[in-house]
Amino acid sequence: MIRHFDVGAKFYVGLASFLGTDCLKMKRIKQIAANMAAGGRYLDSRSHVLSGANNFRGGLVAVMVCLVCPLQTFGQTNDHAGEGINIARAQPIEVSWGRPRPIIDGLGWVLGTPEKLLYWNRRVNNHHVTDPTVGQVTDYLASRNLTDVKVRVNEYAPLDEWKRLVANKSISPGWKYTFGTLTHLRYVLLPGRLIGGDEYNPYTNSVSLYSDVSTIGLAESAYAYDIHHRSHPGTYAAFQELPFVAMWHESLAKGEVLTYVTLQGDQQQMEEARRILYVRYGLQIGGNVARVFPDGSLAFQVIGAATGHWYASQENAEYHVP
Repeated sequence: MIRHFDVGAKFYVGLASFLGTDCLKMKRIKQIAANMAAGGRYLDSRSHVLSGANNFRGGLVAVMVCLVCPLQTFGQTNDHAGEGINIARAQPIEVSWGRPRPIIDGLGWVLGTPEKLLYWNRRVNNHHVTDPTVGQVTDYLASRNLTDVKVRVNEYAPLDEWKRLVANKSISPGWKYTFGTLTHLRYVLLPGRLIGGDEYNPYTNSVSLYSDVSTIGLAESAYAYDIHHRSHPGTYAAFQELPFVAMWHESLAKGEVLTYVTLQGDQQQMEEARRILYVRYGLQIGGNVARVFPDGSLAFQVIGAATGHWYASQENAEYHVP
C-alpha cells in the first residue's frame, strides 16, 4: 500500500479506460488525486476494484452463458466522479421511518430467509435498519446532490408514495400513469414491509430500505444517481423491466458503489461491498435467466449467488492487507 499523488491519478485513468469514456480530463484526475493525498486516503496500486469487477463479470458470463452489459458511465457522471464526494449538503435528505410492528416485522424476517441464505447474511431483509446504515445511504445521496430523493426505512406508505408519483415532474405522465402505476400497484399488493426487497422506485423517487446492509442501500441509491442523469428517465426506467436490460443499470450501480466505497470506506467495508455486490449481481443474472427458463429459476439463482461468493472470496483474499 502506498500513499502518493500518482496512485490516485493512475486509479482514475484506469477507471476511465475501463469504463470506455474520455470524459474524465487529466486536470480533474490530478485534482482528485491531490485531494485524496491530502485527505490521507490509501489505494492499492493494482487498482483492485477494476480488476475484480472485470473478472467477476467475465466469469458470470461463462457460468450463466448469457450476455452481460459492460460497465458504462452515467452520461455526465464521470465529469464529477469523486468531485461530488465532499459536496456540502444543501438540504437534509428526507428520511421517513416505519413504526415498529413486532408481529409483521417478525413474519417479514422469516419470509426473508431465502435471501439471507443466498447472501449468507442475516442482516438482509431483517426489517431492523440501524442508524449507521441509514446514515451511509443519506451521506451518499447528499454527496451526489440527490436531495430530492426520499428514504423510507421499513415503512409502508402507499398513499404518500402515490402522491410522490403524481408530483414527480421528472417522469412524463405517459410513463407515470402506466409503468409507474403498475409499479405502485405492486408496492401496494406486495409490500416490502412484509416480503422485503430494498429498492429505488424511479417513478416516486424513493429509496425503500428493509435490510441493515448499507451496500444494498448504496446500490439502490446509485440507481437513483443513474436515473437523475438520464435525458429520458421514464423511458430508461421502463426499459429496465425487460429481461437482461436491467443488468445495464445493475452494472453501473456496482461500479459506482465500488468506487465510492474505495474512496470513502475502509478495508472491512470494501470486502463486505464485494461480497454483497457480487452476490447481488449473480442473483440478478440468475433471476433474468429464470425469466426465460422459469423451470430452473431457483437453480439459476443459487448458481449466480454461489459464483458471486466465489469471486468475492478470491478478490478479498488477493487484496486483503493484514
